[in-house]
Amino acid sequence: MNHSWQQLDHAFSRHAQTYDQVEAENEILRWMRHQVQHHLLSILPANASILELNAGTGTDAVFLAQHGFHVLATDVSSGMVEQIQQKISQFDLHQRISTQQCPFTDLSPITGQFDCVFSNLGGLNCIPDVGVVAAQLPRVLKPGGFVVWVIMPPVCPWELLMVLKGKVRFATRRWKKGGVMADISGIPTRTYYFTPTGIKRALGSTFTVQRVIGLGSISPTPDQVGFARRHPKIYRFLQRLDERWGGIFPFNRWADHVMIIARYTNQ
Repeated sequence: MNHSWQQLDHAFSRHAQTYDQVEAENEILRWMRHQVQHHLLSILPANASILELNAGTGTDAVFLAQHGFHVLATDVSSGMVEQIQQKISQFDLHQRISTQQCPFTDLSPITGQFDCVFSNLGGLNCIPDVGVVAAQLPRVLKPGGFVVWVIMPPVCPWELLMVLKGKVRFATRRWKKGGVMADISGIPTRTYYFTPTGIKRALGSTFTVQRVIGLGSISPTPDQVGFARRHPKIYRFLQRLDERWGGIFPFNRWADHVMIIARYTNQ
């Protein structure tokens, strides 16, 4: 594991202790995850095998296992993997979930092929080139298998609104060349942003993008949870618009996160 991944291991291992509590206290984050899970259930075949990248504390792995799927949950962070293993024991999911500590830029420890390779909530935004991950997919995906990646794109309407408050640098941070620095448990970590077109290009001609869905295009981003609490009726209305229009342009391009569903054609 190289130095940058060691830093991420350290950062996210420290973050692992509080990650679930942060999400439990943020209804916008919970809604986003629920939307992703809903779409996953709509495409996955019964008893599907899933390779999850940046699995975090295993929230999605547990959900998928409890719905009858088999999950290999991977993460670069030893602390996150420990959290997943605790949940496996807590929910008695030893037959459904296994774990592997590894960065998604090197999937060589992974054996076998899967029905889906899944990455949620911007984990892939930790690297400057998702092509490094995409190049490994044919080895770990079954023909006809799915890629479901949830990434952060360069244009987020709710962040752009911060211009009205004079926060120009924050509003335009996703446009900065070379990514931006984020603080994760006191450790500076660079974040990069990708367009759906860029993801499609990285996947290449052997993949067909079937759907692109925006999350948090019309409704507020997780850091605006205060707005959701002050104006619950407005928030729920905006949320319903997101749920209805998230799959159409421009709402499936301009959002806090974008969910990309592609299929491996093996041609």
